[in-house]
Amino acid sequence: MDSGGAAPLGVVAPFPRHSPTRARGKKGLPPLAPSPLVGRHGFLAERLTGAAMHDDASRALTRWAADPRVDAPLLRRALAEVVAIDAMTVPRSEALKQEYLVFARSLDDPNLVEDVLMERDPTRPVDDWCQDLPVGDATKRRIHEVRLLAADDRERSLRVARLMTANWLAEVDKPRSRRSAPARWDPPIYEPDPAGPPASRALPPGKLSRWLDSSMLASRIFRSFDRHAHLIDRERARQARLVVHLADQLYRREHGGAPPPSPGALAGPDLEALPEGFDAPVEP
Repeated sequence: MDSGGAAPLGVVAPFPRHSPTRARGKKGLPPLAPSPLVGRHGFLAERLTGAAMHDDASRALTRWAADPRVDAPLLRRALAEVVAIDAMTVPRSEALKQEYLVFARSLDDPNLVEDVLMERDPTRPVDDWCQDLPVGDATKRRIHEVRLLAADDRERSLRVARLMTANWLAEVDKPRSRRSAPARWDPPIYEPDPAGPPASRALPPGKLSRWLDSSMLASRIFRSFDRHAHLIDRERARQARLVVHLADQLYRREHGGAPPPSPGALAGPDLEALPEGFDAPVEP
């Protein structure tokens, strides 16, 4: 059978954090040999780039799988590769750990004030009286330096960042439906999970929130960390829907019709269980 749409399977190659080799797959499939090493130990920017690439790839694969010229063996191979590649995807927590380490090491950076306290983002206004003073940037910098020193904010923000990171690490890799309820937003602080690591509940959410708001550096940094987190959540739901779509198309090729409406109808030798989050609302 002419596999017609087989070429788009190659877009699996640029899935998040992976790199294809030149090796050619069996049965005429496009080259694909993902490497789990590419993108490891990266930052949130790399993780978000991967999410954007995943969006393009999953759209192409969805169209490809719906092409009637694509037969069951190709769909089975595609489903197996999509699941295998996703198993090597770097979780959001890994990028968050790297961001925390960079923040901790940057506290002595001579450009810290300009990069964190004086940078203005019109989409995320910060309530800081110093930024509104009718003085030049050089004077504002000196005022910020005095404020950091007087409040011992470098040490204070480092402690807050450690607590915030622990709070997030206990939750961010879970599907949104299974995360603890946020005690606050922007940035979120999650209610403690009794089954989570002790570090994630070292401070009650209310007290951690007050500590965060009273810090100068940590409050800015963690708002920036959370700015695009929804894109990673969206990628996870999109991946789950892609897997279900491939399994659905495989069922149709092998049985000549749509699967039964039962949620477990697609589970079988090629898909042990439906991925969590496949039925999450589709975000624009």
